[in-house]
Amino acid sequence: MWAAKHSFSLLGGTKPVSLQVTRSKWWKKIIHNVYPTLQERFEELDHKQKDPELYAPVNIGLPKRRPPRRELLESRLQHLKELRKNKTLEKEAWKGNLKLDLDQVQADWETGTGPHQLRVLAQHYGIFDHLFGNAYFVPRIFLNISYDYDEDTVSPVYRGNTIKPKEAASTPDIQFHSDPDSLWTLILTNPDGNLLDNDHECLHWFVGNIVGGDTSSGEVVCDYLQPFPPRGTGYHRMVFVLYKQHQRIDFSKYRREQPCLSLKDRSFSTLDMYQEQQDFMTPAGIAWYQADWDPSLTDFFHNTLSTWICTEIQSKLIKRFYWSV
Repeated sequence: MWAAKHSFSLLGGTKPVSLQVTRSKWWKKIIHNVYPTLQERFEELDHKQKDPELYAPVNIGLPKRRPPRRELLESRLQHLKELRKNKTLEKEAWKGNLKLDLDQVQADWETGTGPHQLRVLAQHYGIFDHLFGNAYFVPRIFLNISYDYDEDTVSPVYRGNTIKPKEAASTPDIQFHSDPDSLWTLILTNPDGNLLDNDHECLHWFVGNIVGGDTSSGEVVCDYLQPFPPRGTGYHRMVFVLYKQHQRIDFSKYRREQPCLSLKDRSFSTLDMYQEQQDFMTPAGIAWYQADWDPSLTDFFHNTLSTWICTEIQSKLIKRFYWSV
């Protein structure tokens, strides 16, 4: 990058040699040949960087009910006093015999930092970007979801754990805390599994007007369909989104024929649905798992979806052929 410039007399004069540090003539080319990093390229391609205020994320979730600060401080001081009065608690802690109530730990986490950590995790999986665009929400309602694989095996749904399609072949069990008269909507969608349209999701389950947290009391808008990620497509995100309704909603526009085995009819957009119903519902809870191909899907593709897939994909290929001609 740098070179020394020498100046002296050729006739043997007494002028001393002077050294002058100068830049190399190649420094500009060297600088311009430094390629941007992958992160810098992604930021350049991201259209949101052009106008950050326009594409700023918007919170569309339920507000947090905060108790008065004085009441919160009083409860914390009272809890500390009770701990200091308990002599056996300190002794058991020093001996290593102290046992924690995990149910109480889970309850404290759900009412504390749990919702915000769950929001960050969903953002990491790209769920908000692919379902709601520039919007997000803090999950205030926690979903307890599990699949009964057989009499002795249960597959719970957490936040991104792996569940095989054969384990999720039947309708899951859904539980969440709710007032007895409140109304809810539960949607299971796959943003990675639409085989006909990459810009839409595949709808796997849609139950609306659920009363008091009992999914069996709700209106089945679209019946349940197990995950079916094709071989070689990697992991698919199966996302449960719970909405709190402000009133009873007419879902006749979204109702599918049951049983719905047409992939074209199961094409779905969470963003479009929410934009139409945002005055009547608010997202409140979220849970998701990941599913990839397993051998049980061979029979499912051949015997359950064979006719519909062949017809719809064939028509799509014919359209592409005519457009190319």
